[in-house]
Amino acid sequence: MRINLLPILALVLVGCSGVEPDFLYTNAQATQVNNQIADLTTKPIQKYLAGVELSPADRTSLEKALPLIDQIIQFDPITINSYSLKGKIHRALGQILPAKEAFYDGIARSAPLNNPDDTLIRSDLYLELAQINYEEENFSAAQAALETSLKIDDESPAAHVLQARLYIRNNKKQLANDHILKALLLNAEYEPARVLFTELNVPQVASP
Repeated sequence: MRINLLPILALVLVGCSGVEPDFLYTNAQATQVNNQIADLTTKPIQKYLAGVELSPADRTSLEKALPLIDQIIQFDPITINSYSLKGKIHRALGQILPAKEAFYDGIARSAPLNNPDDTLIRSDLYLELAQINYEEENFSAAQAALETSLKIDDESPAAHVLQARLYIRNNKKQLANDHILKALLLNAEYEPARVLFTELNVPQVASP
């Protein structure tokens, strides 16, 4: 009897050369692909989150990671981490619509877990959507997403700064200050909160 070697070769390729199959069948394969994703994305995403411009090599690495993340999502469609990373990659690449779709998919498809990591990631998905809507000047949608984010986890300095910005738009300076101070209590070195506090409270000296 002739044995079909393709599945066996796929396993060998994953284990030895880093070439991933089109479909993942085992946890070992998924682990291998997750390791590849981490190698491709960790440094570029850290740069993006720090506000550092991505190099062409960074962008290429992130683009290579996207089909791998889709494989992981197909293998495990209810874990939220993959959707979060996929959305952040699209945002880092300036692809806003696919980013929103990834974040919405993460909210809709993932299964809530009763653990701190899941809580933080789920809150962050709503915060990402709030930030995108704020940038698009869809302020009511931004507020709705942000309220959900803070309800899940109210210890994100970025969320409190965004809430402060929304209050500033509505001329609610005291409420804005409350959230800026909460952000600084959570992280005294959080630069966006420090800058916004100065803008809101320190009189600007006119140039002579």
